Amino acid sequence: MLFSIGKAVIATVIFAGLHLVQRLISGEALNSFPVLNAVYYFAFVAVWFVISDRFLSSFWAWVKARKNK
Repeated sequence: MLFSIGKAVIATVIFAGLHLVQRLISGEALNSFPVLNAVYYFAFVAVWFVISDRFLSSFWAWVKARKNK
């Protein structure tokens, strides 16, 4: 769980950085960067990582159980 949150933080920094670069390229002012977007990115990515980690761990457990039959 803690590892998933760490991955979500890293992904949030990357997404927020890419969003900022996109806004700078489009010519929008730097001070108009909405902080709420970073919060939305974090929430979305955190939920996505938690769900995917749980799915993948249960999937690999199922694969190992099938292999050991």
